[in-house]
Amino acid sequence: AAAWDLTVQTDAVLAGLDARHGPVAKAWASATTEAEVKAAGDVAQRQLDAAKTVAAAGAVAVAPLDTMQQIGLMGATMPSLDAAVAAVRDGDLAKATTEAATVTASLGGLHSAGQTRVTIAVISGVVLLLLLVVLLLVFRRRRSAARVAAAAASAAAPASAWVPPSQSGPLGDLPTAWAPPPPAPPPPAPPLPGSRDEPGS
Repeated sequence: AAAWDLTVQTDAVLAGLDARHGPVAKAWASATTEAEVKAAGDVAQRQLDAAKTVAAAGAVAVAPLDTMQQIGLMGATMPSLDAAVAAVRDGDLAKATTEAATVTASLGGLHSAGQTRVTIAVISGVVLLLLLVVLLLVFRRRRSAARVAAAAASAAAPASAWVPPSQSGPLGDLPTAWAPPPPAPPPPAPPLPGSRDEPGS
């Protein structure tokens, strides 16, 4: 009766298990001695303990994920407890416990995975920003150096001399250089009195 009661509790702890038709029920039904009945009860107790472990892992699996866990879950799949439930049903209690622990550890590692991804993203962003700043500074320095070099080349170039027009052509000979016209001669001085050049003398 104790083994049967334990299977009822096991089914209540872990839905879909049907422990009353599993290995515990077979061991209890085939027991003919008090020791065999007790052994069946021990198996039922271990099965109940394993079912509680799997149920606890299931509660963790269905709990809402925080932001870091959601980031850590990107590109991955939520671990399943189907293998652990099947192991409890078949009486492979060691495997059930191991599967449950694996699921719990995987869910617990999502937070750390999310933090790692966020850290990598932040560092990558900072490095990219610094690279852009360095490239911008190099580009500006090259432009400034090019401007300075162009200004220096312009200052060092000789001034272009004036080239006179061709001295041969339809206009005849031209002076090699422009010169102002000669000044007009001064007007003649008036005749002195008594001079033969004075009118009326």
